[in-house]
Amino acid sequence: MNNNPLVSICIPTYNGKRYIDQCISSAMNQSYNNIEIIISDDQSTDDTLNIANVLLEKTTLNYKIIINNSTGFVADNWNNAIKQASGKYIKMLFQDDYLYSNCIEKMVELVNNHKDLGFIFSLRDPIYEKNIMKNPETKLTIDFISNQKTYLGDVSIIQEGINLIKNKYLLSGSNIIGEPSNVLINKNVFNEIGYFNPKILQLIDLEMWYRILLNYKIGFINKSLSGFRIHYNQLSYKNKDHINQVSKEELTIYNKLYENLIILNFNKYYLSILKEKIKKMKASKKKYWPILKPLWKLFFSLKRRAFYFIYNK
Repeated sequence: MNNNPLVSICIPTYNGKRYIDQCISSAMNQSYNNIEIIISDDQSTDDTLNIANVLLEKTTLNYKIIINNSTGFVADNWNNAIKQASGKYIKMLFQDDYLYSNCIEKMVELVNNHKDLGFIFSLRDPIYEKNIMKNPETKLTIDFISNQKTYLGDVSIIQEGINLIKNKYLLSGSNIIGEPSNVLINKNVFNEIGYFNPKILQLIDLEMWYRILLNYKIGFINKSLSGFRIHYNQLSYKNKDHINQVSKEELTIYNKLYENLIILNFNKYYLSILKEKIKKMKASKKKYWPILKPLWKLFFSLKRRAFYFIYNK
């Protein structure tokens, strides 16, 4: 039995010179030694690759630096790195983020005891400069991560993924699992249910998490093992022009999730919450929404109570 499986740290890059040294250094300085580093660069025009080469030339770890020649969306670069990986487990790491030195060691300890897990996730820390808190949107993101014990406090160390979907925050569309830098994924998952969806612009990770939760057990480590950097230049803050497309993606993802949960005979109380979200998203785009909103809130509050009493005794 191999209790020292190879872990591939996959780092998709694009013009990431500002933080890439911290990112790669955190991968190189893991307490767990059986790792390889895969960098897939989306044709950067800055010094990202030069910095990466200088750092990696100093390590005895195996590594690859490859170029992503796809003209698709960002998920193509993520997938390019994963397809080049040799490890039993994939540890995604974004160019702005970094891993604490014991991150992979702690995650491997858990998968060694529970080899049927689709993925493991943990808490993470928001990393940001103080002035960014002046922006309402970034402040919401920081507050959401800072309060993660509120929505992860009762998550079991090991559970069926489908049971985590009952978490009211996740069921309502909040990515409580976190970004790919926060997750260790069994590589077999990609062979069995496919890679990250290259047609999605912004909710790439959430769509994949739902797919994994429907099919696998998952693990959770209740401590911070990585730092997620929040800054103005991130993709999520450049995508405002795509808001209509993002809304379409949300509806597609939630409708698909609803269909899959119906097939699995999911609890009707939780199905009603998801269905309410889908209907609300559609209604909120109508001109009459400001008038309907107070009545909507009252109606579904009563409906939720009734469904909870009937299906969650």
